[in-house]
Amino acid sequence: ETITKSFREVQPVLDLNRRLIQQANDNHRSKIPRNLATNVEWIREIKANIS
Repeated sequence: ETITKSFREVQPVLDLNRRLIQQANDNHRSKIPRNLATNVEWIREIKANIS
């Protein structure tokens, strides 16, 4: 039960990070300066989520 509870707490953060990484990849491929600047914010958010 402890593992299941931990998984339920962690899974939403993993899902969010997955979406942020996908968006960052799309932005990187676009090479649009505004999108690249947004990636900096998302990378910071991902870093905060895993800290």
